[in-house]
Amino acid sequence: MKLVINCFTNNYASFSGRAGRKEYWLFFLTMIIINIIASIVEFSTNLYYILDQIHIGILTTLIYLFLLVPGTAVTVRRLHDTNKSWRWIILVYGPLIGLVLVLIIFEFRADMLGIVGFGEEVKNFYGKIMLALTIISIAALVGSIWLLVLMTFKGTEGENRFGPDPLASSTTDSGGTA
Repeated sequence: MKLVINCFTNNYASFSGRAGRKEYWLFFLTMIIINIIASIVEFSTNLYYILDQIHIGILTTLIYLFLLVPGTAVTVRRLHDTNKSWRWIILVYGPLIGLVLVLIIFEFRADMLGIVGFGEEVKNFYGKIMLALTIISIAALVGSIWLLVLMTFKGTEGENRFGPDPLASSTTDSGGTA
C-alpha cells in the first residue's frame, strides 16, 4: 500500500526513475477499484449526465482526470524499469488523441452541414468518420494490449540508464522481501 500512496504523493508527477511491477500493478488495481466504487456511487445517486444516450459519469470523469498524471507517470517509470523510453506510451496516447481530434472534427463538420436530412454528402461524411473511428479504435486497442504486455516484463536487473533497480532498494528497505 505504501507504493500506491507514494504514487499519489512523492511520485505524483515523477516521470524519471523506475517503478517495479509490484508498484505498477498495485497502482493499476487501485485505479480499477476507485473507478468501480465511483461508478456504483454515480449510478446509485444519478450523478451522471446523458449525452446522446451515453451515460457519462461526472465523478468518474473527474477521477480519470485526477489519475491521468500519476497513471502516466507510473507507466513511464515502469517502462524505464524495462529499459524502454517513455515514447512507448505513444502506442496508447497517440490513437486516443487522434480519436478526440476526429470527434472534434466531426462535431464542427456536423454543425457546418447542419445535419438535418440524410443527403448523399452527409452519408459519405458519416461513412468516413465511422471508418476513421474504427481504425483509430483498433489502433488504440492494439497499443493498449501491447503496453499491458510490456508492463509484465521483468525489469532490468541492476542499474540502467534510467536509474537504480527498484527491487534492489526495496529489498534493503523491507528486510529482503520484494
